[in-house]
Amino acid sequence: MKTISLLHPFSAQAIGLQEEDLHHSHSKAQELALQKIQEKHPNYHISIDYFTGKWLPYQKQVANLEKQFWPVTSPLFRNRHQWRKQESFWHYKHQQKHPAEVTIINMSGHGSPYCFKLARLIKQQGLTYIPMIGGVHMSTHPKAVVYYRNAHHILVHTQVQKEALVAQKVFRDLDIRVLPLGVNQDLFKPALEGKNKSDLFKLIQVGRISRLKQLEHSIHLVKDLKDQQINVQLKLIGFLSDEVYYQELLSLINELNLNQEVQFIGNIVQEKLVQFYQESDLLLMPSQHESFGMVMVEAMACGCPVVGYKGAGGTDEIILHNLNGLLIEPEVLSDSILQLWQNQDVLQRLKVGALATVQRNWSIDKTTQILQNSIRDAIG
Repeated sequence: MKTISLLHPFSAQAIGLQEEDLHHSHSKAQELALQKIQEKHPNYHISIDYFTGKWLPYQKQVANLEKQFWPVTSPLFRNRHQWRKQESFWHYKHQQKHPAEVTIINMSGHGSPYCFKLARLIKQQGLTYIPMIGGVHMSTHPKAVVYYRNAHHILVHTQVQKEALVAQKVFRDLDIRVLPLGVNQDLFKPALEGKNKSDLFKLIQVGRISRLKQLEHSIHLVKDLKDQQINVQLKLIGFLSDEVYYQELLSLINELNLNQEVQFIGNIVQEKLVQFYQESDLLLMPSQHESFGMVMVEAMACGCPVVGYKGAGGTDEIILHNLNGLLIEPEVLSDSILQLWQNQDVLQRLKVGALATVQRNWSIDKTTQILQNSIRDAIG
């Protein structure tokens, strides 16, 4: 039996989620791919591991995969859910006694002290680990460099990420592979019946309520469209990770008199998210940075084009300008979307192109094949 672990070395609270979100809706692309790999290779035992704020370890069975939750033991009380500071004695002891032959470590490019400590143990055991990195910002701190150089290989999610890494001398000779995050097209798909023609311009933004996401750009866009006598609606979906920023957004909406046009929906499960994508004309992605942006692929799979900013990372990889959405500079956001609404033929063409892009580039089968090869190579 070959044991493989996908480790997320953080708790739900550390990334602004509820623990139930980790049971059912976090990192679904990797989860679905691992389920398919487990079905194909019954000699593999694959688990997905997280940290938890509970005091004892516990397990959840999801389809044919086991999800394991390991209590945070440092920091123990104050700042227990501080991002990149968490460690779990429980998980470390488990690796010592029942080592996974391949550990995929999903952590930011800066790593964490626990990642470095666990990697040293894995190397001492003569086993392998694979860092899986989101974002284009990688630490060149000596401990991080050792961590990446001792890995079997590194997984990133876009070609843009890979190019940013190999441009740095310290990463140039490393084995860096692109693992695209595919979408479950059995779930994310266009509505059976086409959208009814409407004079309501339906916009959506999906992601955590964080300054990084620049929701104020979407709100100002709504004001500009409303000033042009366009009947517009914006729904903001995602969990609250910055209360101060949220209050600022509420004040802005009130100041611009957009209480009827802008609505906060909160965080919702994937199954319910599909309908929002299907009913929307555009997904807005005005983020400063997106490591990948899974919501873009989900929206496109439902026939909803995406508008995002150049140079933000994942937007450059996924959005093909004037084919499946708009890839633009921030200063032309309002004018570009106004022109799109005024030319419904172009908007319809983008909807068709969005669906075709997912079918061609972002299928879960492609994710499964690449991840399967990655595991196979690491096992040796």
